[in-house]
Amino acid sequence: MVFHRWVQGLAAMSIALLLSAGTRSSDTGASVNIAPNPSAEQVDKRSHLIDWGHYENTPDEWGPSSDEFHTGKRCAFLKITGFGDDGCACTALAVGETDGYRAPNGIPVKPNTTYHFSFYLAGHGFKRNITVQPWGFKADGSGRDRSINGTSVLATPEWKRYVGGFTTKSYTKRIALMFFVYGLHERDVQEGATFFVDDVYIGTQEPPQPVASTLRRRIRLPEKTPLVKGEGYKPHKAGTVRLWDANKRYTMKHYDMRAWQDRAIWSQVPYGTTDYQFRGDCILESENFWVSLHSSRYDSVFLYAKTDAESTPGRHNELYRAFDTPDGRWINYGSGSKSCKIITNMPHEIEVESGSITYTRKGYETTIVTRYRLRGGKPWLEISPVSQADMQGMHGESRFVLAPEAGEDGGDFVEDSLRHPDYYACRVPNRAKMLLDLIIDDDTIWVLTSRHLPEGAQFGRRPTRFSADNAAGGWHAGWSRIGEGDCDRVWTAPFIQFAGQPVYIGVLRIGYWHYQRVGQSVTRGEPVTLNWRIAYTRQVRSSPFKPGGTWRPLYPGKWRLVACIDGCYYTIPITITAAQTASISITFDSPATGKLEYALFYLYNGTKETPKHLWTPMDIYQEAIE
Repeated sequence: MVFHRWVQGLAAMSIALLLSAGTRSSDTGASVNIAPNPSAEQVDKRSHLIDWGHYENTPDEWGPSSDEFHTGKRCAFLKITGFGDDGCACTALAVGETDGYRAPNGIPVKPNTTYHFSFYLAGHGFKRNITVQPWGFKADGSGRDRSINGTSVLATPEWKRYVGGFTTKSYTKRIALMFFVYGLHERDVQEGATFFVDDVYIGTQEPPQPVASTLRRRIRLPEKTPLVKGEGYKPHKAGTVRLWDANKRYTMKHYDMRAWQDRAIWSQVPYGTTDYQFRGDCILESENFWVSLHSSRYDSVFLYAKTDAESTPGRHNELYRAFDTPDGRWINYGSGSKSCKIITNMPHEIEVESGSITYTRKGYETTIVTRYRLRGGKPWLEISPVSQADMQGMHGESRFVLAPEAGEDGGDFVEDSLRHPDYYACRVPNRAKMLLDLIIDDDTIWVLTSRHLPEGAQFGRRPTRFSADNAAGGWHAGWSRIGEGDCDRVWTAPFIQFAGQPVYIGVLRIGYWHYQRVGQSVTRGEPVTLNWRIAYTRQVRSSPFKPGGTWRPLYPGKWRLVACIDGCYYTIPITITAAQTASISITFDSPATGKLEYALFYLYNGTKETPKHLWTPMDIYQEAIE
């Protein structure tokens, strides 16, 4: 992140007080305080601080505190509740109205003028200095300038007075004296670290004389909560499912399964127990995947495929849960999990009801509640709507939308992100049984499916049940690593509308599909031979295929080959026998004349030779919806 790279040059963690001068300095030389609401006494009807600001980059809490203060009845506070995916806290409290980027209502100041400031600060959980530094802005609040000097302090439990000064630039018309925190988890900043600020002064004259605290000289320190250590993770027994308490909450932004590194302290929720209070994050385990109902408000909950015999979680699949606001104008997404209620907890079946972290957007308070159900020996997750749950998405980040047998002629419905502009909305025909998300950087198929709805069924804001939006500038998810240049657009997340029904996400990993660039002229009815090669240039964990090497279909069964010829898609059903799984090439009759650009090849259904333990997309569809 650009901001992180910039801040790493700081010698200390910064807490930035944004100064937006709401009053003007007196021309008579009096010590006029231009810091608005300097003691944090003024709050609005929602108890939000008036004329204070906040820069949010990693999880925190901030606002007024009546439990601790230096004088008066309140002060301002900021509490570190999580860390970024790089393990750092990076956030700020601001004296002055700002979001950390702009300050249109910041404190007016004079250019080329020297100002003094003072404040009282106490805190705990910080091991590095906090830099107190004004950020400058133009008259309209733009042009953020972080180069104005300030000071740095180390927060201690004792209320201490600090003073400093700065000189505005020739173009500085507004400021914000920032209380800015940056530091590594544990080494520099502890989770729960908190600082309090009170009695702020900013002016052209020297700060006023010190005053004594009217409450207590030292803030009260929180009681230390002992780390709960469970029995730790044990190998999974085939055919069963399990519920785990991670005994720790992961509130930072993350995509990897952060709890996996601490699995030695996990506790399994005993089978049969449903009246259980989770101390940490709730984790659901199946034979071939994980579901992490984490506590981070930055992303939706995650699904991970298991990648080896040790059950190591692989690439994330962010399970977007979405609420269509009643006015039909907005989609509010549910992040993290603030509550988990166990519905069923048996070796053959577990189900947990999870409520997302509550927030208000566009005037709608949003807490999306869904249920997650796993069954022993089944490679799919069932998700049911409970409240404010209108759509379920998967953060697949794939180049292709593929719906088997959903084409008008019974062929496959296919859309290529590179053939459409940014923001293009793909609407999958309602005859689709399922949508396959082809994940090239982990050799996985996510199978998104549900019961077929009656013809004429009404949906929400989108006209079709399955959909996906094209997006530029996002993560290419490996599609830029296949030797074809930059894949600058992907379908970020296919969605399905619940329509009051459960939806299912199947997990099929290693050898279920293949992509091949061809680029050769073909003639209708004439044979075409493809020599299979691996396109992805990095090794996928547990895959028998090597980058640049040959590929072969690992499993006998009913496969489907989708040939893109002159921009049109043709579907060719191909049965692969057990003997043919050793072949690194395939021959078929061309369905059209033109240039064969590329081919998609995937296992769709089984035959008598398909191993009984092997699941196909059609198996998941047929059994899950029973």
